Amino acid sequence: MIEWKKTACALMALAACLMAGCSESEDSDSSSTAQTTSQEIADNDSQDDTESESNSEAEAEAVSEADDEISVGELLSGAAEIFDGDYTYTSSITYSDDDSVSYDVTLAKSGDELYEQIVTNEGDEVSSDVIYYFDGTTAYNLDIGLGIYSQTDEIDEVNTIVSVAQLGLDQTTTHIPDDTEGLEVEEYTYTGDTYITVFDFYFDDDGSMVKHTVTYIEEGEDDLVQTVETVKLDDTADEALFDEELFDDLKDFDAMTEDERLSFCQSICSEYGISTDDMYTLDITTDDLKTISYDDFTTLVYSFV
Repeated sequence: MIEWKKTACALMALAACLMAGCSESEDSDSSSTAQTTSQEIADNDSQDDTESESNSEAEAEAVSEADDEISVGELLSGAAEIFDGDYTYTSSITYSDDDSVSYDVTLAKSGDELYEQIVTNEGDEVSSDVIYYFDGTTAYNLDIGLGIYSQTDEIDEVNTIVSVAQLGLDQTTTHIPDDTEGLEVEEYTYTGDTYITVFDFYFDDDGSMVKHTVTYIEEGEDDLVQTVETVKLDDTADEALFDEELFDDLKDFDAMTEDERLSFCQSICSEYGISTDDMYTLDITTDDLKTISYDDFTTLVYSFV
């Protein structure tokens, strides 16, 4: 069952889009664990910012000097620099708790425009294809499978590669395997209150990132491993992605009248076999479909697909 998540991708939990991925399994521990990691890192960053503002000038200088001592590996630093300007990054993500589901993620930037897509694959079937698109002024969520789009709040571009490079995490070697298949590995570890997250970045001889893994370690639980295989990482934008014709075959969900939205939602529910009993489990009635939000409706659909 696929649960709609606002991309952060961000899409790519990254520290969504990809620290967790933007679309995740509702029954999987990967969603809650990865989101907790991303949130705690964000909370810690926010707390650090607040404390820094309250420090005296002397304390601020000491913090600055400490930051300067943080050493990010040359390989990770080089990969993160690609995201300073235009870029195209595609990857394939799997989780160790269910390798039958994979996520094909595309992130791209062209000037002020952002494009983020997550395609969810279950076996040989595509169960979800969602896009976050920012045209430089307005941000949109698009669901290709359901044939709808909606305006949304702007989301900052963020991904694991840049996030880890900027956080200044300790470099470690605790989880690097004996056999790295001829690849060079840089490892970074984040220690939370109740868990540890380990990031291993794999590079080939020319410094290109081949893949990275994120291992979530919590006492009393089996380790969860997210594997992100790099398909493409270029310092140029794939301009074909920034084509507003992608809206042409989609309905503007926000512009529907109550009767149009009710009819559309009932049609989709019928197509996917979603019953009124299913809706009631999410406290949604048939009458609610007249005014249901885009996020709530996509969540309803993917809760039962």
